[in-house]
Amino acid sequence: MVGEATMIQEHTRTRGEKTAGTAGRRTARPGLGSLLYDLTCLTELQGRLFVHDLHELRTGVTIAIAMLAVGVVLAFATIPVLLMGAGWLLAEFLQWPVWAGLLTCAAAAGIVPGALLLYLGWRRLLKKSTVMTRSTAELRENARWLKRRLKTAL
Repeated sequence: MVGEATMIQEHTRTRGEKTAGTAGRRTARPGLGSLLYDLTCLTELQGRLFVHDLHELRTGVTIAIAMLAVGVVLAFATIPVLLMGAGWLLAEFLQWPVWAGLLTCAAAAGIVPGALLLYLGWRRLLKKSTVMTRSTAELRENARWLKRRLKTAL
């Protein structure tokens, strides 16, 4: 969490305000103006963190999305053409009904590998989605800080 002392230092440094007390010591002035300025700084920092997290998420998601796309294409595109021929061949060779041969080939050549690629792509995508937990945790801490500041300022 962005510490309250850090926000106060940023507040006094950027506004160029000198505070009462010893020459080297800075203290915060409680008040609504100070609170609004701190809240603005906090919002800006939260926005920067969110943008950074989005950029980090985007860089690692390409392979997962490609795996999902290939899995979907493989699972659906191979079923009607390749599997009908192979299923009929299997049914004739093993003396099975045609429907059994078609089902076996569809599962072996299209559905199982497609489902596996979908599963692996989805897991990889979920691993990268944990990047956003940093922003949400930071947002929760900042909300707690704001509540504490509101109690003291008002």
